[in-house]
Amino acid sequence: MPTLALIIMIFIFMLILLYSLMIKDFLNPLCVFVSPFTCSYLTYYIYYYRIMNIDQLNKNTYILFLLGIISFVIGYCYMSIFYSSNIASRDIGNKPPRLNQKLFSTRHLKYKFLVEVFILIGLIGFCINIVQAINFALNGPGDIFFNLRYSATVLDKRYYGSYLLLFLHVSTIMLIIYRKYWNVSFRLIFFLSFIWGVSFTFTLARTEMLLCMIAISGSWYLSQKYIYKSKTNYKPFILMGILFLAGFFVVATVTNKVRGNLVNTFMVYLGYPIISFDKYIVDNPSVGNGSIVLYPLIKILSIIYKNLNFSTPGGILIPPGVPNVFSAIQGPYIDFGKYGVVFVFFLLGIVYRIIYAQVRKGNIWFMIYYCFILFPLVMSFFEYTFSFGHVFF
Repeated sequence: MPTLALIIMIFIFMLILLYSLMIKDFLNPLCVFVSPFTCSYLTYYIYYYRIMNIDQLNKNTYILFLLGIISFVIGYCYMSIFYSSNIASRDIGNKPPRLNQKLFSTRHLKYKFLVEVFILIGLIGFCINIVQAINFALNGPGDIFFNLRYSATVLDKRYYGSYLLLFLHVSTIMLIIYRKYWNVSFRLIFFLSFIWGVSFTFTLARTEMLLCMIAISGSWYLSQKYIYKSKTNYKPFILMGILFLAGFFVVATVTNKVRGNLVNTFMVYLGYPIISFDKYIVDNPSVGNGSIVLYPLIKILSIIYKNLNFSTPGGILIPPGVPNVFSAIQGPYIDFGKYGVVFVFFLLGIVYRIIYAQVRKGNIWFMIYYCFILFPLVMSFFEYTFSFGHVFF
């Protein structure tokens, strides 16, 4: 079964790679979703199954992972067929529709002042977080880095400026997209990107660093391709990849998260989620009552209705110190079982196809939003993040 699953996954990946070459865009949802999953499974298969000789997983685990991937692909393709039949989108195999550059520039000039206000609000939030971070770092049971991580994960301390920082995130993406029309200097973009990137040190969460890099590099790539119609430059992606790997290993070292050695540490994060899913999740379907997938809705309802009592997943015991990430399959499976995996990922495929169609047309708001929701696609091999704040902010 492991080898059969590998063959099926590589076959799907090759089809999507061919699709990406046809439309000349490797940042499409299919490629962004399937590529990390394929890399993760290859890591599991080669490093853990073949080299480390870990026993074959439960057959249902392989089936569920394939179901999630295939359901997303089918949902995406279904919506593509719908667009084609209604002549609402002609982007497969054709050049994207031409954008009226002058109209685009004039129409969105009014947002420049608003972006400047957003930057100011974001910088205020950054300063607030610095003050809190200093307090957390100097008051704890360990060194500075341990205290920062301890306050965020164990004590569950909240940074009050984080909500304000969202304004800086959005304004940074807008400045990147409008850089030529608004004559934005590269120094300003670099400064704001640096502030955004550095803010991950408040919690030392590498996922925050990855979100920053994906959004920034994605906005540069998409605006270059669909707004300015210029030749795509892949250097930012290479640079971001190098920086992330460097940051990943540095944070693992200073927070004492190195598992044996740096290579094994990287393999754990990349290839172990499917093993963790098999150990702790596959025998617990439909115990979450929608608390993971429907978390944003439940959160809103809990604010409106103070007495709302909604149960959370119970009965899943995960020993301390073991890898506790289970890929994106975890959320729908815990909430609704295998049918939830099929339905949720089918629906996600449809939604991402709708958004992506607007991105290719040069729709500025969809492009900004897509830059942020690229992150859950990339992280799907790792954990379910489609219910996180950056998706619904």
